[in-house]
Amino acid sequence: HAPLSWDNKHQEGAEEITYAFWEKLKEALAKRAKPHAPLFFLGDANLELSLAQTCYEGIGQHQPAKEGTHYAGIFGEFLEQHHLALPCTYRKIHQGQRHTFKTTLKYGGPRRLDYIAVPKTWLAATTKSLVLEHFDAYTVIYDHKPVAVEIKGSILSRQALEKTPRLDKRWIQSRVEE
Repeated sequence: HAPLSWDNKHQEGAEEITYAFWEKLKEALAKRAKPHAPLFFLGDANLELSLAQTCYEGIGQHQPAKEGTHYAGIFGEFLEQHHLALPCTYRKIHQGQRHTFKTTLKYGGPRRLDYIAVPKTWLAATTKSLVLEHFDAYTVIYDHKPVAVEIKGSILSRQALEKTPRLDKRWIQSRVEE
């Protein structure tokens, strides 16, 4: 859950807070043990992307905001650095409405702030992206709508098991009944 970037753009220190959040996230991801599984991002980025951000690899031109959030470029850089793509920004993948945030008048209408990012190499296997309209999270305040993606394919491991794992019965047999 990223800091609220559109509301804070004129507050003192808001830019530093936003950049610090994304830097800490990048640092945490850099500490993952290698080799690691592909990275997926599921989150409330609190950033809205416009056509200006489509210059970043992994961001398509489908249903952009009229104007991007003040710090939207940092999210684009994050996606690019981690080789991620946003299926909801591609016309051939996303179905239905774009907005994931039902807002008050203070923030100026519905926005797309929540995202699922997949590895760029998996974008071709991503068959569907959509906003779950009727998802009940059992909360009193229901302002965010979750996003879902469908990916079709198979995962092949480069590390095949040398032998079939078996249950080691010696430990069971060595136990004393009480």
